[in-house]
Amino acid sequence: MTKKFVDCFMIMGTALSLRNPIKLPEMGRPVLRDVITTSVNLSLSVETLKIINPENLEVELTALLNQEWTDARLGANVKTRKMAVAGQIWKPKIISINGENKICNNEDAVFWRGFGDEGNVLLSEKISVRTTCTTNYRKFPFDTQICDFKFGTYRFPQDEVTVVWDSVPLHITTNINFNEFNVTNIITFIETDVRCSGNFSTAVVQFVFKRHYQHYIYCLMLPPFLLTLLNYTPFWFNLNKRTNRLCINTSVLFLLVYFNYCSICSMRPTPYLKALDIFVLICTSFSLTTLLETIFVDFVCTLEESHFHLKKVACSKEYPKNILWLEYAMKLSYPVFCIFFLIVYGWLYF
Repeated sequence: MTKKFVDCFMIMGTALSLRNPIKLPEMGRPVLRDVITTSVNLSLSVETLKIINPENLEVELTALLNQEWTDARLGANVKTRKMAVAGQIWKPKIISINGENKICNNEDAVFWRGFGDEGNVLLSEKISVRTTCTTNYRKFPFDTQICDFKFGTYRFPQDEVTVVWDSVPLHITTNINFNEFNVTNIITFIETDVRCSGNFSTAVVQFVFKRHYQHYIYCLMLPPFLLTLLNYTPFWFNLNKRTNRLCINTSVLFLLVYFNYCSICSMRPTPYLKALDIFVLICTSFSLTTLLETIFVDFVCTLEESHFHLKKVACSKEYPKNILWLEYAMKLSYPVFCIFFLIVYGWLYF
C-alpha cells in the first residue's frame, strides 16, 4: 500500500483541521499527455442483494463502487490531501443510470482510499440502487430473469470519460441466493448509451436469476398429472358400470378446473399463457376427452338397451362392435399421447 497508495485515514486528523467550511471549486477533468479521454476503472464490492418486491421482481443492490483513474496533478502529498478534504479533486460522477439511487451525492458515503505517487486516484462510494428485472413469464415456473445495473455519468460524454471494468470487477461478500431464485451467472460488460446529448460510456453488471421450480412441480403440476392418470383407470371398468366412470371423470374434471384457476387466474396474471398454464390446460383436455367419450358410450348403450328392451347388457362383448372398438382405441391412444405430451413439453421448457 505504501508504494502505490498512501492511506488517507492515517492523516485524517491533520486534513480535517485544514478544512475550509466554504466548499471550493472542483478541479477540471485531468488530461494526460497524448490522451484526451479519461479512463475510469470500476469494480463493485457487493454487500447485499435482495428482492424487495417478488411480484414485480424489484431488486435492491447495496455495494461500494470503487473507481480508479489517473490524475497527474495529484500525488501522495499534503496538498492533495487538503484538496481531497476541501472537495476540490475532480470526480467522474459515476452513478446508476437505470435505477433509483437511494444514496446519491452524499459526502458521508464518499471515501478517498488513497493517492499514488504517479497520480493514481482510488475513490469508493457507497451506493444503494433499486431496479426492476425482466418479467417474462412465458416459461414460468422454468423461467430465467435478468437484472441489469448500469453505471455511468450524465455529465461527461464518451469522448471525455470512458468507463472500463477492473480485471476483478466484482467482490461478493454475502450470499446472493434466494428462496425462489438462484443466481446462475453474473456478467459484466461495457456498452454505449446513446442519448440526445451525446454518447456516454456505461458499465453494466448483469445478474441472471433462475427460478427454483421444484415447489411448483410438487404443488401445481404433479397433482394435475396424477389426476390425468387416475382418469385412465375407468377405461378398464366394465361397460355396465358407466355410472362409476361418469362420477370419476366428472370429479377429476372439476379438480382440474380448480387447478386451472390457481395457475391462470390467481398466480401472476399475464396476457399470455405461461408454461404452467399450458401444462394444466392439456391435463384438463385429457380429462375432458375421457368424459366426452364416457358420455358418448353411455348414450349409445342406453339407446341400444331401450331399443331392444335389454337390462344393461347391450354393451357386452358381442354387441355393439363400434363401442368396443372405441374403447380399445382410447385404451391404447391415451397413454401414448400422455407420454408424447411429456416429451414435447420437457423439450420445450426444460
